[in-house]
Amino acid sequence: MKIDVVTGANGFIGFAVTKELIEKGDFVYAIVTDERGFDGLPSDRFVLIKAFFDDYPSLVDKIKSKVDVFYHFAWQGFGGRFQRLSPPDDQRRKLRSGNPIGQVSLRQEVCLSFYCECF
Repeated sequence: MKIDVVTGANGFIGFAVTKELIEKGDFVYAIVTDERGFDGLPSDRFVLIKAFFDDYPSLVDKIKSKVDVFYHFAWQGFGGRFQRLSPPDDQRRKLRSGNPIGQVSLRQEVCLSFYCECF
């Protein structure tokens, strides 16, 4: 059985991938910012972990298994229903002008700490 990590598992794409992986027989660590909406999935096939981007380095302490695949679908939204969760305007400007490669590098670093074969 493969063990997967899916960030953004409560988003549209992340949830669809999480559901497909579980149906395929994988075990999934679903990284979410909102734990609602997972009632229909078999609870013995996944673990929900509530975490924001700043919490990602601590995932290594929460996930003790070797991870086969790390799917990264999380993003920091700036509109819609997530607007009230978004940072203040000055931080928002920094994020927009920030280095997206650096953000991906952080995720890859976390992925590598699991000795993950695929990111």
